[in-house]
Amino acid sequence: MKSITKQMVMHEHLNRRGDLFGGQMMSWMDIAAAIHAFEITNMSCVTVAVDRIEFLLPVNLGDLVIFHVTEKMRGVTSITMDVVAYKSNLEEKMVEVARSNFKFVALDEDGIPSSEWNNGNKYQ
Repeated sequence: MKSITKQMVMHEHLNRRGDLFGGQMMSWMDIAAAIHAFEITNMSCVTVAVDRIEFLLPVNLGDLVIFHVTEKMRGVTSITMDVVAYKSNLEEKMVEVARSNFKFVALDEDGIPSSEWNNGNKYQ
């Protein structure tokens, strides 16, 4: 299962150089991965780890950023997502601009890690 989320780069997302602020990209990647984690678990999920984020190319004002999220691995209560960000505008094809892995833990109604969504199973 794959999930796709999109964002448009606006003035408030830019750094001093006029490119997309790296922290904004990280936030968008986290949100895209969290949406996918919720879709799979149907439970509240929290980010517990982020692998190294690779920023490959600058993203500019007006670019559309497309996030492709796929499930990479499951633990008993956790799920790890592979997130790849692409940029696109009217003049260029989609180009990969960033990538990372985000790990989430599913929580029950009391905020305790839960394997209910996964039937206690673990696979890699």
